[in-house]
Amino acid sequence: MLNLQYVGALPAATFSSAAAGYDGVVALDVVGFNVPLDQATIAGGRTFLGGGLSAQNAIYNAASLGAGANSTYRLGGGAGILWLNTPVLTGANAVQFGAISNVVQAQSISPALGGGTIFLNTANDYSGGTTFNVGQNIEIGNAGALGSGTLIFNGGALNPNGNIGLNRLSRPLTVTNALRFLGDATINANGADFILSGNVALTSDAYGTGQGAARTITAASTTARAVLSGVISDSGGGTASFGHLIKAGAGVLELRGANTYTGFTQVNAGTLVVGAADALPSASHVMLNGGTLAFWDSNYTFGSDLTSLAASNFAVGAGLTVTQSGASNMAGVSLTKTGEGALVLAGNNSFGGLNVASGRVEVSADAHLGDTTADRSPSRRAPRRPIPDRCSGSRKASRRREASPQAIPISADSRSTLARPWCSPRPRLPAPARRRSANPATGRCS
Repeated sequence: MLNLQYVGALPAATFSSAAAGYDGVVALDVVGFNVPLDQATIAGGRTFLGGGLSAQNAIYNAASLGAGANSTYRLGGGAGILWLNTPVLTGANAVQFGAISNVVQAQSISPALGGGTIFLNTANDYSGGTTFNVGQNIEIGNAGALGSGTLIFNGGALNPNGNIGLNRLSRPLTVTNALRFLGDATINANGADFILSGNVALTSDAYGTGQGAARTITAASTTARAVLSGVISDSGGGTASFGHLIKAGAGVLELRGANTYTGFTQVNAGTLVVGAADALPSASHVMLNGGTLAFWDSNYTFGSDLTSLAASNFAVGAGLTVTQSGASNMAGVSLTKTGEGALVLAGNNSFGGLNVASGRVEVSADAHLGDTTADRSPSRRAPRRPIPDRCSGSRKASRRREASPQAIPISADSRSTLARPWCSPRPRLPAPARRRSANPATGRCS
């Protein structure tokens, strides 16, 4: 790595690296570097331009930047921060963010000092596509910062820049490029929703197989939503199939497209919001391994099979209803219903227990409640109350009148009710007539 702490022409230097596609890093360690660089003339044309090791942010504000070998701008590395404040990414060139040892994340490592952060705050008009490699963080402050080509996630992180004024505090940032995954991705909102509206391919024919590929999307921001609003498919029209989507991180990821991928959908942490009627493909098996599957925006018919691998939440927003189809099955360990909305269970379910933290659950048959005799969840559970058998007197349950005359609490939270629509409250019998007898002293009846 060449750490440059002055503004001027580069010194004579020899770069040597055994990694494919990587010569080294020119790390700027100065604010206001205004001397144009041509990456094609530095070493073998495969050097990266990144930020230096000092705490200050490096700023490249020259009028141009020449692309390197294979018509590719190589940015990142140096482990520091670099701002590109001029629209220097142009033409039919591609951009590669982050130095790695192999073109595929699963077969690659990020070299020492190969990461850092790149800020792009102006619109650029390059068209050759953008690759985000493992270990590299990119923050954008303009919807056109990434040109017009496909965005390829290969382990890197893409975030909006939250430091560009009041405009970002209230309005979402929307990027319209198509997306393709060759590895995993970190996609974060930063104070306002971050919307990626292009169609998404979970793999490509060059790397995918009939067994598909599992892509983990990490969203860590809890203050706003990262949104995928385009159609998520296995391979974007190719032959590779069975692509899987895994949600990780404590933040919120929302799916809004009419998605067609055929692999499973798994939530490991945080919240996955189902924001459209076809956002969960009917062929996709949903697996909850912690975290929350949420329905916050509209009513929904849940037709997928669901397996709870660990104690997880099923959230329905206030005023909304999620209705399970009769063909759906919910299995696994316990589920906790959260949110003030209603969940209508209609499948032949076999999950280990149902805890209702808030809102309402409705059933019309005992089989909809899964295994009500045991809860296999390792987490702490609310006290279980007996559930009456079609309102017979053999197993009585108390009723909370303030919730509904047909509501049966099944958790310790007084706001939580289970509605069994076939039950009706027992009629109140009239008090027996009082017998009247004559008073021997007066002869009158009393």
